[in-house]
Order: sequence, then C-alpha cells, then structure tokens
Amino acid sequence: MKRAVRLLAAIVVVAVLTPAIASGVVLGSLLFLPLPATLPSVKEGVTARVTHVYDSADKEIATFQPFDTSIPVQQSDIPVVLKQAVVASEDKDFYSHGGVDLGATLRALWADINNKRVVQGGSTITQQYAKLAFTDTKRTISSKIREAILASQLDRQVDKDTVLYRYLGLVFFGEGAYGIGAAAESYFHKPVSKLTLSEAALLTGVIPAPSRLSPRRHPVQAEARRKVVLKLMYEQKRVTKRAYDQAVAQKLWLAGSATPQPRAATVVYPIEPQETKQPWFTD
Repeated sequence: MKRAVRLLAAIVVVAVLTPAIASGVVLGSLLFLPLPATLPSVKEGVTARVTHVYDSADKEIATFQPFDTSIPVQQSDIPVVLKQAVVASEDKDFYSHGGVDLGATLRALWADINNKRVVQGGSTITQQYAKLAFTDTKRTISSKIREAILASQLDRQVDKDTVLYRYLGLVFFGEGAYGIGAAAESYFHKPVSKLTLSEAALLTGVIPAPSRLSPRRHPVQAEARRKVVLKLMYEQKRVTKRAYDQAVAQKLWLAGSATPQPRAATVVYPIEPQETKQPWFTD
C-alpha cells in the first residue's frame, strides 16, 4: 500500500514538474541563447503635434494644439541628466543586464501566479519599451513573458542608449504628453536638450503614475517624487553632492499661482491654450 502511495506521489510530482521544467528551459533558451530573431514592427503611436502659424514677418499669430501630443526629438537632444534620472529611478542596472532582470521578473511572475492576476512590476526599461512598441497594453502573465522575450532579443540587436532614446520617445508623461519632446514643451516650454537636473527628475518622477503624480494637479506628490528621484541619483553616484543640493533646492512652482515664485524654482507652466491673435486672417 505504501509503495503504491509513493508511486502515485512520484507520478504526480513528475506530471507537475516536467511541464514546468520544460517551460523554464524553453523560456531560458529564448531569453539567453543567441537565437536568430526578427523583431516585430513598432506600433503606430500618437503623431499629433503643435501647429504654429506665422505671418510674413515671422511673427507667431496663432497656435493649434491637440490634447494628445507627440514632438519627435533627436537622440543627440537627450541630455545626460535625463538619462541618468530615468535609469536611477526606473532601472538602475539598465546598462549591465541583458534586457531582462531575471530575478525581478521571476518574483513578479510568482506574485502574479499566486494572485492569479498581474499585481507586481519587475520590468526593465527594455521590457517597458517592448511593451509600448510591440505588444498591447493589457497586463497579463502571457504578455509579460512575451515582453521579456522581446526585450532579450532587442538587447542583442540595439545598443542601450538607443533603447533608452526610443523608450523616452513613447512613454506617457501625463496631460496628453506622449514622449519626452512633448513633455518638455508642455511642462517647461523648452526643448528637451535644455532640461535641467531638477526638471529631468520631475519628469522622470511622473512616469510610474502620470495621473497621481501630475505636477499640475498634484504638485505636493510630484514634488515629493522629484526629491526621491534626485536622492536615488545621488545614492547611485550619478550626480555630485553639490549638484544634488542645488537641484533639491529648486522646488516645484506652478506658474501663475498665487504664491510668489521662489528664488530657485522648477517652474511648471499651465497647459497652453488654443490661441489666435488674428482669427479672421488665420482662418
């Protein structure tokens, strides 16, 4: 009788473990072996841009701006402070891993399986980009596995800075701003190449939760997150103590608010309204 029970238990264990081990081997092969692979086409994103109307003397007389906006930028426009802020906050091992943080991914998958739904992140910047560029936005266990495989393939074919640049061109920064070009213009009325350390930290802080951390609607939460990003940068030795201290002192201030502007401030502007100085001529 005992022998039969042990045999039955062995059969059950083999039946359960064999598919799991086989799946692990297949997944590991897809992630880590240099298999030939063709990446899918990048999904079409938001293409709407701000339209500026000028007269013959080169004077701006009108602007038309859709709510969802994307402003393309060149890879050379991305400042170092922005790269360091995003890596420090989103994926501190970005430049050293192979596109996938296996430990974080397995922990996230285990939590998802136990809860029978997606409850935990664990995605690297490369995986986040793969999700934005190649897969749908649904958070399922199967989609996370596909993102990991695509991220691993992507890391073999594209250099790190290009992946980061492409990610920054797609990620949502809230208030209708898709990509870092639109975010810099929307929040600070400047091109991305002119972003300061404090401004880079503020925009980076928005990424995990664009609505909850909106600088315009939730400035207290956005300011707290800005300081967290700056602290991470300093702790990871991505900025000097002097640069950190100067940036921390530049507190978030909403342009046009009742409170006077501090001497050192990170100024966030309101959403630019539709504007025309010569409506008949513009029409």
